[in-house]
Amino acid sequence: QSFGGIIIVVSSLVLKDSMEEREQIRALGIMMTGIVLSPAIAPVVGAYLAHHFGWRSCFIFSAVVGAILVAATFKILPETIKVKITKLPPLGGYLKRHLFVMSDKLFLYMTLLFSCGAGAYFTFIGISSYLFINNLGLSPIVYSYVYLIMSGAFLIGNQYLMMLNKKNASYQKILSIGVYGTLLGTIVIIFALFITNHWAIASIITIGALLMRGTI
Repeated sequence: QSFGGIIIVVSSLVLKDSMEEREQIRALGIMMTGIVLSPAIAPVVGAYLAHHFGWRSCFIFSAVVGAILVAATFKILPETIKVKITKLPPLGGYLKRHLFVMSDKLFLYMTLLFSCGAGAYFTFIGISSYLFINNLGLSPIVYSYVYLIMSGAFLIGNQYLMMLNKKNASYQKILSIGVYGTLLGTIVIIFALFITNHWAIASIITIGALLMRGTI
């Protein structure tokens, strides 16, 4: 998990070191395609591994693949910092930069947007297995295909936002799509509170999560 967290941080810094702002957005969109495919493929692979070799095999598989990727990264990825840092600046400088960033409205706007969308998605991950498998009786393998649909929505939304960026659409327009999509998905999910049929609840929650996942 630590290696996974490092990849998210380091990959963004690599783009920052080597590309201009608009290029970073395009490259991040391309990179996100891989991140989208992983939750589409992983549940299917994990379901088959758990079915045939037990749930422990999922962790063994992840460890082996993770070790290979880390080794390949060290071997292939060059250093992107053009000016080597010989001495870290005082801690106070980092604190001032963090305070400056936390006071920036655009940063807070984007952080809130991402937090709401990601929070809803991970809430869906937490509750959907209970709904689909325990209450509706779907097998883990069939349930894993729900994530294929979810990842497809994210991929479509990601490609659309990349197209807007290529056309030099304003950041406000791009962000507003995420805001309204997240808000609409939230409203749809709230309707599930007033329904008792399990299939209807599962469908509404999935639709709401799709709206959020496709626009975040």
